[in-house]
Amino acid sequence: MYFLIILFRAILPVAEASNVFTDKFCGILHGGDCSSGAGFIAVMSVRVVNFFSTLIGGAAVIAIVYGAFKIVSSAGNDQGRETGKQVITAAVIGLILALSAEAIVQFVVNFVLDIPGT
Repeated sequence: MYFLIILFRAILPVAEASNVFTDKFCGILHGGDCSSGAGFIAVMSVRVVNFFSTLIGGAAVIAIVYGAFKIVSSAGNDQGRETGKQVITAAVIGLILALSAEAIVQFVVNFVLDIPGT
């Protein structure tokens, strides 16, 4: 475990923010922690994953509604019902993958930000 901490500290060195842009927009860009490059990377990765999770969640809801409409409007047609089931299954799998990606990123970010000595 200690080896991983040393490895992460070598990969994500501390960066000093010293120009006008980062001084002015420090709080907006990465939560006010302007001294840590790891903090910036962590916060930006969480923001990117949250953005894409929102898009995937919206697309999944639309796909589930479409699949349900396909099943209801199939009127006994087995092919339409199977198509609807496949669409709903794909949407649920997409939601599971998006939630898993978000959980993994949160776990890694919490690990990176809790490194002692940074």
